[in-house]
Amino acid sequence: SGQDDDGKAVRRAAPIGVLQAKATQSIAFFAATSEQALTDVLLSMRISAKEFSERNVLVVPVLIEPKSRSLLDFSERMLGAKLMSQGGVALPAPTSEEDRGTWGKIFGDEFAEADSQGQGAQAAAQGLALLVRSDGQIACRGVGRPIWKTVFAELGI
Repeated sequence: SGQDDDGKAVRRAAPIGVLQAKATQSIAFFAATSEQALTDVLLSMRISAKEFSERNVLVVPVLIEPKSRSLLDFSERMLGAKLMSQGGVALPAPTSEEDRGTWGKIFGDEFAEADSQGQGAQAAAQGLALLVRSDGQIACRGVGRPIWKTVFAELGI
């Protein structure tokens, strides 16, 4: 992402496959049922901000309604927050209703799995993570707020 003349973040859509194949980026998806839980994740990034660039990691916050398995839009307030425009943050960019449905199903299924393992309440309160290495392999799934050193270790970076 860059900035326009007014200092607002400008984002370009890029397929995940391109980010991984050409930019060799690892991706940490953090899905939550509330913007507050995602704000907590993004705030925690500030402590390790330099490491995200050095380790070539993108963090993708995903707002989800697990029961309907729906990808939700961020509020204007959230989209305008400085946390969302910090380096290392990328946003879902579905190009069709089918894409939105795919995002919703993937992360709705992750919430259902957390619930089946007795971690539904924690997932609902703090969100969950899906960590994908630069080679496209899922490195780890987890529930709760991230511990960044552990995230980097799971991604092998």
